[in-house]
Amino acid sequence: MMKYARLPVVALLLVSVSVNCVLAGAIGFGITTRAAASALVHKIKSTAGVWDERANDIEQSSIACWGDSLTAGTGASLHEDYCSVLANLLYRNSYNGGVGGETSGQIRKRMLERPDGLDGGITIIWAGRNNYMETREVINDVSAMVASLPRQARFLVLGVIRGEYPGELSGQLGDTKISELNRELAHAYGTSFLDIQLQFPLANASTYRADQIHLNRLGYSKVATAVAQIILDRNW
Repeated sequence: MMKYARLPVVALLLVSVSVNCVLAGAIGFGITTRAAASALVHKIKSTAGVWDERANDIEQSSIACWGDSLTAGTGASLHEDYCSVLANLLYRNSYNGGVGGETSGQIRKRMLERPDGLDGGITIIWAGRNNYMETREVINDVSAMVASLPRQARFLVLGVIRGEYPGELSGQLGDTKISELNRELAHAYGTSFLDIQLQFPLANASTYRADQIHLNRLGYSKVATAVAQIILDRNW
């Protein structure tokens, strides 16, 4: 099976330029701070330089993202979905398993029928936005998806984000149900759970949206940056 070798100088330069360009834009639009971006760039360069020592093959270095339209990248242009941006940031292969309009149950069905070769790397599950009112159903579906992964799998479960709908304003039923669901997911998965909603303060949430629920290029970049930081911090 093919192995990643130490990246040549030209490849490292390309990685550096690509990452710095992405994060420069992120700083400019308030997606991240200059200090955080600098630390992320340093971490990415360090990781790139030791891939051969870790002897990870292509499958082990890949990222598989499962979800609905928020994973598919609706609201942004081609390759601006968070999974693609994340893969580019970390110089990894990626598989985008996002399908618009799907409930957690439909995502679960597809993931459990996935082809071989998608379990060796990092798995990210972002499900429940389209049926968050059914808390127990979402919890059970996510649990089944996580249980289908190999032992010692590296995975993250992302929390459901609120949309700009009247029923999801603070104190409304939608807001209450989303908060309840995210609390249960956080309890179930601990450090393997990331509350994406925290990345989008209500005061400036519209900056990152293409419509009432879908994100734009900036929004998906913000998700990718938050996930990338966790992956690098854990040396995945």
